[in-house]
Amino acid sequence: MKIIVGIIIFIFISLLVLIIRSKIKINFLIMKDGEDDHIEINARALYGLFKYEKKFPFIDIINSGEDVFEAHIKTNAKVGNIDIPVGEKTDKAIINMDEIHYYKDKIKEIYLTYNKTINYIRRKIIFDKVYWNTIIGTGDAAETAVIIGILWGLKSGILSFINNKLKLDDIDLKVVPNYETTQLKTRLNCIISLKIGYIIIACIKFIIIKIKLEVGEKIEHASN
Repeated sequence: MKIIVGIIIFIFISLLVLIIRSKIKINFLIMKDGEDDHIEINARALYGLFKYEKKFPFIDIINSGEDVFEAHIKTNAKVGNIDIPVGEKTDKAIINMDEIHYYKDKIKEIYLTYNKTINYIRRKIIFDKVYWNTIIGTGDAAETAVIIGILWGLKSGILSFINNKLKLDDIDLKVVPNYETTQLKTRLNCIISLKIGYIIIACIKFIIIKIKLEVGEKIEHASN
């Protein structure tokens, strides 16, 4: 009996260690070529056992007196080799500037409250790959050359800023001129990874801060 219990405990601890040491990998893909313009998100966890996919086209703004956007979104999840369609929907919403300011203030408030935990998880995120390829042309060789220079500076500046904040392992930037015709194609592929153990630690930190805030509010109400 003791041997069986020992084996069960050993298996449990081994699985726990494997889960904690495993990584979540998220692949962001932005594709714009005039025909298949879309954004795609793929996530893998638990050594590829769980897979999640979400693909949707660029949002089109429809002006009909109000700023309304419509997006058709397809979502799939996969456990092992089994595809599970999570949903497919078309969303319409009114872009309200008051709501934008409200959510901006809420995000700022959350960051100020949990900034240590957010910075902790940010330092643990690793960019395994950043691939950014752009083909551009205006039909005029001189204009195209100027735009190519601006794009190189813009891309280098953005990735330099990100590199100062996060870990970038593999970077591949390309800007290809088309001097003959008007063309704009861009493909941005970004793969990030984060260990589940770090996510668990971050969740614990969030919970501790939340409890401290709630306790502080109760003490303040009681004193009043």
